[in-house]
Amino acid sequence: TLNHSQYYKRENYLEDGTSSIERLDYVTILLTARNEHNREATEDKLADVGIGYDYLLMRADDDLREPPEVKRDYLIKLMEL
Repeated sequence: TLNHSQYYKRENYLEDGTSSIERLDYVTILLTARNEHNREATEDKLADVGIGYDYLLMRADDDLREPPEVKRDYLIKLMEL
């Protein structure tokens, strides 16, 4: 399991600071089990490492479910759209 400092290593990104994933004609939705009260810190970290997105889905502060359950439920809802 990678810790945050390993995950955000600069060498995981291109020289211009962007990730190797190109944004073509897609909507980019990031899904995290972090609570909503962590939104600002999460958005700052994503900006610091050059990850762009259209939507950032985060769990409600009062949602105490395990992360896999939260993510599964979000994915099911997204597939129903």
